[in-house]
Amino acid sequence: MTQFTASGAQPASTSPSMTLVGDVCIDENVIDGVHSLTWGSSTAYMSHYLRRNHHVVPTIVASYADDFLPFADGLVLAGPARSGATLRYENIVVDDRRVQYCHGAEENTPQPLCGDAKNAISTADVLVIAPLTPALPHDYVGEVLKLAKPDALTILMPQGYMRRFDENGLVSQGEFVSAGELIRFVDLVVFSDEDYPDAVAQAQAWHRESPSTSFVVTQNKHGATLVDSSGLRSIPTQPLAPGEQVSPVGAGDIFTAGLALAMMNGQPIEQAIATAHRSVVTVPAGVSGDA
Repeated sequence: MTQFTASGAQPASTSPSMTLVGDVCIDENVIDGVHSLTWGSSTAYMSHYLRRNHHVVPTIVASYADDFLPFADGLVLAGPARSGATLRYENIVVDDRRVQYCHGAEENTPQPLCGDAKNAISTADVLVIAPLTPALPHDYVGEVLKLAKPDALTILMPQGYMRRFDENGLVSQGEFVSAGELIRFVDLVVFSDEDYPDAVAQAQAWHRESPSTSFVVTQNKHGATLVDSSGLRSIPTQPLAPGEQVSPVGAGDIFTAGLALAMMNGQPIEQAIATAHRSVVTVPAGVSGDA
Protein backbone atom coordinates (compact mmCIF):
# COMPACT_ATOMS: atom_id res chain seq x y z
CA MET A 1 0.00 0.00 0.00
CA THR A 2 1.47 3.36 -1.01
CA GLN A 3 0.46 5.98 1.58
CA PHE A 4 0.73 9.73 1.13
CA THR A 5 -1.23 10.65 4.24
CA ALA A 6 -1.03 14.17 5.62
CA SER A 7 -0.11 14.51 9.27
CA GLY A 8 -2.98 14.18 11.70
CA ALA A 9 -5.20 12.24 9.28
CA GLN A 10 -6.14 9.17 11.27
CA PRO A 11 -9.50 7.46 10.71
CA ALA A 12 -11.74 7.16 13.76
CA SER A 13 -12.06 3.64 15.12
CA THR A 14 -15.82 3.60 14.45
CA SER A 15 -15.56 5.07 10.95
CA PRO A 16 -16.64 2.96 8.00
CA SER A 17 -13.95 1.56 5.74
CA MET A 18 -14.15 3.08 2.25
CA THR A 19 -12.47 2.06 -0.99
CA LEU A 20 -12.66 4.15 -4.16
CA VAL A 21 -12.01 2.40 -7.47
CA GLY A 22 -11.54 4.15 -10.80
CA ASP A 23 -9.09 6.84 -11.81
CA VAL A 24 -6.91 9.65 -10.55
CA CYS A 25 -5.68 12.44 -12.79
CA ILE A 26 -3.63 15.59 -12.98
CA ASP A 27 -5.68 18.69 -13.73
CA GLU A 28 -3.97 21.26 -15.93
CA ASN A 29 -6.01 24.44 -15.59
CA VAL A 30 -5.75 27.58 -17.69
CA ILE A 31 -8.22 30.05 -16.22
CA ASP A 32 -8.27 33.45 -17.93
CA GLY A 33 -4.65 32.88 -18.92
CA VAL A 34 -3.42 31.74 -15.49
CA HIS A 35 -1.86 28.25 -15.61
CA SER A 36 -1.83 25.74 -12.73
CA LEU A 37 -1.33 22.03 -12.12
CA THR A 38 -3.14 20.14 -9.36
CA TRP A 39 -4.61 16.77 -8.48
CA GLY A 40 -8.01 15.87 -9.87
CA SER A 41 -10.58 13.05 -10.08
CA SER A 42 -13.65 12.00 -8.15
CA THR A 43 -11.60 9.61 -6.04
CA ALA A 44 -9.21 12.38 -4.93
CA TYR A 45 -11.97 14.93 -4.18
CA MET A 46 -13.88 12.37 -2.12
CA SER A 47 -10.77 11.24 -0.29
CA HIS A 48 -9.64 14.75 0.64
CA TYR A 49 -13.15 15.71 1.79
CA LEU A 50 -13.61 12.59 3.92
CA ARG A 51 -10.17 12.87 5.51
CA ARG A 52 -10.49 16.58 6.24
CA ASN A 53 -14.08 16.65 7.47
CA HIS A 54 -14.75 13.19 8.90
CA HIS A 55 -11.33 11.62 9.63
CA VAL A 56 -12.13 8.81 7.19
CA VAL A 57 -9.16 7.86 5.01
CA PRO A 58 -10.28 5.86 1.96
CA THR A 59 -8.02 3.63 -0.10
CA ILE A 60 -7.86 4.53 -3.80
CA VAL A 61 -7.47 1.76 -6.36
CA ALA A 62 -6.45 3.47 -9.59
CA SER A 63 -3.80 3.52 -12.29
CA TYR A 64 -1.20 6.26 -11.79
CA ALA A 65 2.38 7.02 -12.82
CA ASP A 66 5.33 8.67 -11.08
CA ASP A 67 4.25 12.11 -12.28
CA PHE A 68 1.22 11.92 -9.95
CA LEU A 69 3.31 11.49 -6.80
CA PRO A 70 3.89 15.26 -6.22
CA PHE A 71 0.09 15.64 -6.04
CA ALA A 72 -0.60 12.60 -3.85
CA ASP A 73 -0.17 14.05 -0.36
CA GLY A 74 -3.12 13.05 1.81
CA LEU A 75 -4.08 10.09 -0.38
CA VAL A 76 -3.70 6.35 0.18
CA LEU A 77 -3.03 4.58 -3.11
CA ALA A 78 -3.09 0.80 -3.44
CA GLY A 79 -0.32 -0.54 -5.63
CA PRO A 80 2.84 0.97 -7.11
CA ALA A 81 3.17 3.62 -9.79
CA ARG A 82 3.30 2.38 -13.37
CA SER A 83 5.49 3.65 -16.20
CA GLY A 84 4.35 6.39 -18.55
CA ALA A 85 2.15 9.37 -17.68
CA THR A 86 -0.91 9.73 -15.46
CA LEU A 87 -4.25 10.62 -17.03
CA ARG A 88 -4.41 14.39 -17.52
CA TYR A 89 -7.40 16.68 -17.92
CA GLU A 90 -6.81 20.11 -19.47
CA ASN A 91 -9.40 22.71 -18.46
CA ILE A 92 -9.35 25.97 -20.39
CA VAL A 93 -11.66 28.62 -18.94
CA VAL A 94 -12.22 32.02 -20.55
CA ASP A 95 -14.98 34.33 -19.28
CA ASP A 96 -16.55 31.44 -17.29
CA ARG A 97 -16.77 29.22 -20.39
CA ARG A 98 -14.84 25.95 -20.12
CA VAL A 99 -13.38 23.74 -22.82
CA GLN A 100 -12.02 20.42 -21.56
CA TYR A 101 -9.51 18.01 -23.08
CA CYS A 102 -8.46 14.56 -21.87
CA HIS A 103 -4.91 13.34 -22.52
CA GLY A 104 -3.53 9.85 -22.02
CA ALA A 105 -6.81 7.96 -21.84
CA GLU A 106 -5.49 5.23 -24.14
CA GLU A 107 -2.68 4.27 -21.74
CA ASN A 108 -4.73 4.72 -18.58
CA THR A 109 -5.63 1.05 -18.33
CA PRO A 110 -6.24 -0.44 -14.88
CA GLN A 111 -3.40 -2.46 -13.44
CA PRO A 112 -3.97 -6.03 -12.21
CA LEU A 113 -5.40 -6.00 -8.70
CA CYS A 114 -2.55 -6.43 -6.23
CA GLY A 115 -2.92 -7.93 -2.78
CA ASP A 116 -3.38 -4.55 -1.08
CA ALA A 117 -6.08 -3.58 -3.58
CA LYS A 118 -7.95 -6.86 -3.15
CA ASN A 119 -7.79 -6.53 0.62
CA ALA A 120 -9.05 -2.93 0.53
CA ILE A 121 -11.94 -3.91 -1.74
CA SER A 122 -12.94 -7.04 0.18
CA THR A 123 -12.95 -5.31 3.58
CA ALA A 124 -14.66 -2.05 2.54
CA ASP A 125 -17.96 -1.06 4.11
CA VAL A 126 -18.43 1.38 1.22
CA LEU A 127 -17.16 0.65 -2.28
CA VAL A 128 -17.38 3.44 -4.88
CA ILE A 129 -16.70 2.92 -8.60
CA ALA A 130 -15.74 6.28 -10.15
CA PRO A 131 -14.16 6.19 -13.64
CA LEU A 132 -13.01 9.34 -15.45
CA THR A 133 -13.14 7.80 -18.92
CA PRO A 134 -15.30 5.18 -20.65
CA ALA A 135 -12.23 2.93 -20.90
CA LEU A 136 -12.55 1.33 -17.46
CA PRO A 137 -13.51 -2.22 -18.56
CA HIS A 138 -16.82 -3.58 -17.34
CA ASP A 139 -15.24 -6.96 -16.67
CA TYR A 140 -12.66 -5.25 -14.42
CA VAL A 141 -15.48 -3.56 -12.49
CA GLY A 142 -17.22 -6.93 -12.30
CA GLU A 143 -14.09 -8.46 -10.80
CA VAL A 144 -13.99 -5.64 -8.22
CA LEU A 145 -17.66 -6.06 -7.28
CA LYS A 146 -17.26 -9.81 -6.85
CA LEU A 147 -14.67 -9.11 -4.16
CA ALA A 148 -16.99 -6.81 -2.20
CA LYS A 149 -18.52 -7.89 1.10
CA PRO A 150 -22.17 -8.96 0.77
CA ASP A 151 -23.24 -6.16 3.11
CA ALA A 152 -21.05 -3.44 1.57
CA LEU A 153 -22.74 -0.33 0.19
CA THR A 154 -21.79 -0.27 -3.50
CA ILE A 155 -22.03 2.98 -5.48
CA LEU A 156 -21.41 3.70 -9.15
CA MET A 157 -20.56 7.22 -10.31
CA PRO A 158 -20.78 6.70 -14.08
CA GLN A 159 -19.67 10.16 -15.26
CA GLY A 160 -16.60 8.79 -17.06
CA TYR A 161 -18.73 6.31 -18.98
CA MET A 162 -20.78 9.29 -20.22
CA ARG A 163 -17.82 10.99 -21.92
CA ARG A 164 -16.33 10.80 -25.38
CA PHE A 165 -13.05 12.22 -26.73
CA ASP A 166 -12.19 13.26 -30.30
CA GLU A 167 -8.76 12.79 -31.89
CA ASN A 168 -7.46 15.85 -30.01
CA GLY A 169 -8.92 14.75 -26.70
CA LEU A 170 -11.79 17.26 -26.72
CA VAL A 171 -14.38 16.05 -24.20
CA SER A 172 -18.05 15.76 -25.14
CA GLN A 173 -21.12 14.01 -23.79
CA GLY A 174 -21.70 10.41 -24.82
CA GLU A 175 -24.01 7.48 -24.20
CA PHE A 176 -23.43 5.14 -21.27
CA VAL A 177 -22.98 2.06 -23.42
CA SER A 178 -24.11 -1.27 -21.91
CA ALA A 179 -25.15 0.40 -18.67
CA GLY A 180 -27.21 -2.63 -17.71
CA GLU A 181 -24.04 -4.73 -17.42
CA LEU A 182 -23.04 -2.69 -14.36
CA ILE A 183 -25.95 -0.92 -12.72
CA ARG A 184 -27.78 -4.08 -11.70
CA PHE A 185 -24.78 -5.12 -9.58
CA VAL A 186 -24.60 -1.95 -7.45
CA ASP A 187 -26.85 -0.55 -4.74
CA LEU A 188 -26.78 3.05 -5.86
CA VAL A 189 -26.00 5.09 -9.00
CA VAL A 190 -25.26 8.81 -8.60
CA PHE A 191 -24.92 11.19 -11.54
CA SER A 192 -25.71 14.76 -12.55
CA ASP A 193 -28.37 16.09 -14.87
CA GLU A 194 -25.48 17.85 -16.62
CA ASP A 195 -23.93 14.48 -17.49
CA TYR A 196 -26.78 12.96 -19.45
CA PRO A 197 -29.74 14.24 -21.49
CA ASP A 198 -33.11 13.68 -19.80
CA ALA A 199 -31.24 12.34 -16.78
CA VAL A 200 -34.28 11.69 -14.58
CA ALA A 201 -36.14 9.87 -17.35
CA GLN A 202 -33.02 7.81 -17.99
CA ALA A 203 -32.75 6.96 -14.30
CA GLN A 204 -36.36 5.76 -14.37
CA ALA A 205 -35.65 3.61 -17.42
CA TRP A 206 -32.57 2.09 -15.80
CA HIS A 207 -34.54 1.43 -12.62
CA ARG A 208 -37.14 -0.50 -14.58
CA GLU A 209 -34.30 -2.70 -15.86
CA SER A 210 -32.61 -2.92 -12.44
CA PRO A 211 -35.33 -2.55 -9.79
CA SER A 212 -33.03 -3.36 -6.88
CA THR A 213 -30.76 -0.39 -7.72
CA SER A 214 -31.53 3.14 -6.53
CA PHE A 215 -30.64 6.26 -8.53
CA VAL A 216 -29.84 9.79 -7.40
CA VAL A 217 -29.75 12.53 -10.04
CA THR A 218 -28.15 15.71 -8.72
CA GLN A 219 -29.61 18.95 -10.08
CA ASN A 220 -27.46 21.76 -8.73
CA LYS A 221 -29.58 24.45 -6.99
CA HIS A 222 -32.71 22.39 -7.66
CA GLY A 223 -31.54 19.65 -5.29
CA ALA A 224 -31.73 16.03 -6.36
CA THR A 225 -34.20 13.46 -7.60
CA LEU A 226 -34.32 9.99 -6.08
CA VAL A 227 -35.59 7.07 -8.16
CA ASP A 228 -36.05 3.80 -6.30
CA SER A 229 -38.63 1.14 -5.48
CA SER A 230 -40.82 3.77 -3.80
CA GLY A 231 -41.04 5.82 -6.97
CA LEU A 232 -39.69 9.26 -7.80
CA ARG A 233 -39.09 11.96 -5.17
CA SER A 234 -37.53 15.38 -5.32
CA ILE A 235 -35.29 16.37 -2.42
CA PRO A 236 -34.66 20.13 -2.44
CA THR A 237 -31.64 21.95 -1.14
CA GLN A 238 -31.84 24.43 1.72
CA PRO A 239 -31.23 28.11 0.89
CA LEU A 240 -27.67 29.21 1.57
CA ALA A 241 -27.11 31.31 4.67
CA PRO A 242 -25.22 34.62 4.39
CA GLY A 243 -21.56 33.90 3.76
CA GLU A 244 -22.13 30.33 2.56
CA GLN A 245 -21.24 29.21 -0.94
CA VAL A 246 -20.99 26.08 -3.07
CA SER A 247 -18.00 25.54 -5.33
CA PRO A 248 -18.98 23.75 -8.55
CA VAL A 249 -15.56 22.04 -8.69
CA GLY A 250 -15.83 18.63 -7.06
CA ALA A 251 -19.29 19.33 -5.65
CA GLY A 252 -20.79 16.14 -7.07
CA ASP A 253 -17.93 14.07 -5.66
CA ILE A 254 -18.28 15.61 -2.21
CA PHE A 255 -22.06 15.11 -2.39
CA THR A 256 -21.57 11.39 -3.06
CA ALA A 257 -19.05 11.05 -0.23
CA GLY A 258 -21.44 12.81 2.16
CA LEU A 259 -24.34 10.66 0.97
CA ALA A 260 -22.43 7.41 1.50
CA LEU A 261 -21.29 8.44 4.97
CA ALA A 262 -24.79 9.50 6.01
CA MET A 263 -26.25 6.19 4.81
CA MET A 264 -23.57 4.26 6.69
CA ASN A 265 -24.52 6.26 9.79
CA GLY A 266 -28.03 4.87 9.49
CA GLN A 267 -29.86 7.73 7.84
CA PRO A 268 -32.68 6.77 5.43
CA ILE A 269 -31.72 7.64 1.88
CA GLU A 270 -33.95 10.73 1.61
CA GLN A 271 -32.48 12.17 4.82
CA ALA A 272 -28.99 11.16 3.67
CA ILE A 273 -29.49 13.12 0.42
CA ALA A 274 -30.46 16.21 2.45
CA THR A 275 -27.34 15.72 4.56
CA ALA A 276 -25.24 15.35 1.42
CA HIS A 277 -26.60 18.65 0.09
CA ARG A 278 -25.13 20.38 3.15
CA SER A 279 -21.77 18.64 2.76
CA VAL A 280 -20.92 20.74 -0.32
CA VAL A 281 -21.56 24.05 1.45
CA THR A 282 -18.49 26.00 2.56
CA VAL A 283 -17.81 29.29 4.27
CA PRO A 284 -14.75 31.08 2.87
CA ALA A 285 -11.99 31.89 5.32
CA GLY A 286 -12.56 35.24 6.95
CA VAL A 287 -16.29 35.27 6.20
CA SER A 288 -18.69 35.00 9.11
CA GLY A 289 -21.75 32.85 8.67
CA ASP A 290 -23.91 35.52 10.30
CA ALA A 291 -22.46 38.46 8.39
